[in-house]
Amino acid sequence: MSLLPERTNDHQTIRTPSGEIISLRTYKEIHDQIVKSNQKINKQFFDNLLLDINSIKNIYLKLVQLSNQENYHNVVNDTKVTIVRVGDESQSFLSFEAFEENAISQDNGTTQIIIEYSFCLRNSMSGETRRYEINLTLNSKLGLALELSKSNKVPKNFHNNILKMIPTVDFTMKYSDYLTTVAFIKSLEEWVNTCDNSDSLMDKLIIRAQNVSHYFALFSKIVMIIIILTWFNLALLPTLKIENLLVLTNYLVNFSGYLVIMFLLTHLFGKKLETSVDSYRSISYIDFNAVDKKIIKIAQPERVRKIGGHLFMLGFNILASIIASIIFVKYMQ
Repeated sequence: MSLLPERTNDHQTIRTPSGEIISLRTYKEIHDQIVKSNQKINKQFFDNLLLDINSIKNIYLKLVQLSNQENYHNVVNDTKVTIVRVGDESQSFLSFEAFEENAISQDNGTTQIIIEYSFCLRNSMSGETRRYEINLTLNSKLGLALELSKSNKVPKNFHNNILKMIPTVDFTMKYSDYLTTVAFIKSLEEWVNTCDNSDSLMDKLIIRAQNVSHYFALFSKIVMIIIILTWFNLALLPTLKIENLLVLTNYLVNFSGYLVIMFLLTHLFGKKLETSVDSYRSISYIDFNAVDKKIIKIAQPERVRKIGGHLFMLGFNILASIIASIIFVKYMQ
């Protein structure tokens, strides 16, 4: 049963269930603040960012600066920064300054830094107050990869797929006025675009290759067929002599058998190449303490070795198809 009379005006008073007497206008304002649902916007970025304390501080200061708007007074604000490390260890700070001064001395790699910033804006003309809540999560792919490698809960062959689905920057904002959020989103996009990243030309090529890697086995078979047909028409067909049905049968049996073997071999080579390319990880990290620097130092040469391994597998795949096709055609002559 509603507390509101059927016909009311803002100067009327009502009695609450606990016995207090308040004006109807006050009741409506309280009711609106409690009942109405805040809108929420979410923005994710998958760029391979190379973050340090300076870039993190830069985006935090941008958020604080944008919360002081023209014709609005920031009446209250609250900051909480949480750092999550390898091994599910976490530590929270109630100010960015405390986070900056104390968190870097830890001896575990960083996986996430979560900045929670809330503020209330009061309109200097109308006196209306609006509340906003921001949650900014920064993920280190190197730290998360190390976390996954130490866990037995997720099979190793799923690690790369999991890391691909995790954004490096996850921004969520609860708002009362959508127009206010536009400036925050635009500023965040500019920050992401100006941060250092590891997206070199080679990274972009491998990422594109990963999108079609499931076709590598089919591509290998097509290459093999093209090579066999080329050698067959140029080297074997001009000298091929089929004298009777027995010779034809013998030829077809051998041709079919070697063709099946070639398909199996090229399928195997294609799958090996697919696995090699899919195992490649673009570097994305948070360089926050000495352990993070050590993880980054180890990851750099490993990344170069993986690129070399992909190129080797690609060359070996093509070379193996050529050699096997030549052997096949020579045998059939």
